Amino acid sequence: MLVEVPNQDVKETVLRAAVELLAEHGLRRLTQPQVAERAGVRQSHVTYYFPRRSDLIGAVARRYIESAGVEIMQLFQTAGSDDDLTPLLIAFARRQVTDLRRVRTLLGLLVASEEDAALREQMVEAVSGLRAVIAHAMGVPAGDPAATIMQATLWGLGLNTLLMGDLGGADLVDLIAQKAPRVAKAEKPSAGRTKKRTPR
Repeated sequence: MLVEVPNQDVKETVLRAAVELLAEHGLRRLTQPQVAERAGVRQSHVTYYFPRRSDLIGAVARRYIESAGVEIMQLFQTAGSDDDLTPLLIAFARRQVTDLRRVRTLLGLLVASEEDAALREQMVEAVSGLRAVIAHAMGVPAGDPAATIMQATLWGLGLNTLLMGDLGGADLVDLIAQKAPRVAKAEKPSAGRTKKRTPR
């Protein structure tokens, strides 16, 4: 059913519909006709603002990255100290793993970025920012491989949740969070000398 939407709100209505479709059904349903139907507007409105499907996917990616950035900034603003930040970041990580809408959106954007260099660039930049936050939470320098491993682990747990329906990923996030700070501290060399690692 078509609804009358004021012109200034049409683009936002279309974008919200596209975000919802990607989150609910994945990339295969993110087509201009499906978005128009979900938004309750004519397809010509969709193609006016987003002439190609790649334009629509790019806008969805920007919205996803923007909202994740806002959420992360709010974590830092809410926390009074690093000790306050840790449980907030753990809760954020749990949502990344168990919220199937987020996982499906991320998966769709990653698949789409394989075919779109501009989108890939956006996603690489967003992942770099995410890794910097993870590195800070782990107490390691930005660019440390441990942050990359943690980010890849969280994404893998999210994909496992999506595929297997296994919501135990949240428990694994808690386990990782317990171990990660210890690992980060154990691997940091003490001032002026290298710490030897002993086998366990």
